[in-house]
Amino acid sequence: MSDAEDRKDEKLEEVAEEMESEAEDRDDARRAADQNELGDLNQGMQTGTHSTEKLGVNWGPSYRVKRKAKAAPRDSASKGKK
Repeated sequence: MSDAEDRKDEKLEEVAEEMESEAEDRDDARRAADQNELGDLNQGMQTGTHSTEKLGVNWGPSYRVKRKAKAAPRDSASKGKK
């Protein structure tokens, strides 16, 4: 093999190793996310707070943001017309 072919083969091996490493990192992250989700589900099942019907927490009316009163509508359309 020539020197150029050797360098090309080395570069291909490096790229393959990088791709494999990235795939392993993605698998690890996915596994961690799955474990966290399963842990949350199991905790909810054990404490009786898990519900398939409800999403999130109902904080009640005292935690709701109060809406501001709407301003009077502007009559810009009639300004140009006479």
